[in-house]
Amino acid sequence: MRAVFKIPLIALGCVLMLAAPVRASEVTVSPGEELTLSLLLKNVGEVGLTGVKAQLEAKPAWVELADATPAVSVPPFALDGATQKLPLRLAISDEVPPGAQDELHLLLRDHSDGSWPVVLVLRVVPQAYALHANFPNPFNPQTSLRFDLPASGHVTLRVYNLAGQLVRTLVDGAKDAGVHQVTWTGLDHAGLAVAAGIYVCRLDTDGLTQAHKMLLLK
Repeated sequence: MRAVFKIPLIALGCVLMLAAPVRASEVTVSPGEELTLSLLLKNVGEVGLTGVKAQLEAKPAWVELADATPAVSVPPFALDGATQKLPLRLAISDEVPPGAQDELHLLLRDHSDGSWPVVLVLRVVPQAYALHANFPNPFNPQTSLRFDLPASGHVTLRVYNLAGQLVRTLVDGAKDAGVHQVTWTGLDHAGLAVAAGIYVCRLDTDGLTQAHKMLLLK
């Protein structure tokens, strides 16, 4: 008797195909969030599974189970409806910093002592769009720029002079949700060093347009 577990992370809008033992794809969470993962169990055996529930084996300090997980029964493969949802509610600490990543280890068990280990990789993403001040500032010859994305999408990060002329495009493309960092080395689009002075970095996303001034010293 063997079960294969198919886990759609309904709250996150993605589907993961899992086999035992399994390591799931990355699950994104936010500080202070409570979310429900719906584990869709599919029994490919000829004998029904009863009392299947998730047992917590190991977790990050910033994750808690919001409720005790229920037990479900999964009919054998030959019957219609041979799948069952097993909800798992998680509570994420509001003190965990964006960018943190760790693993949640579960062991799925049934009444016949069958067991299937599952590992969920949890990554904390920001709650809001933000462009942070570059560091160092003033700088010479380079500076780092960090921006936060609570959702995946198209991003542009460009450097302009005070006349509004484009100096350099640092990012122009799709980016995943999370914390991102890029470096500007004080070069223009032609690869030439720019003059000392004040420059503006501007972030444009689906949810934000934000700019900061930077001072380049020579």
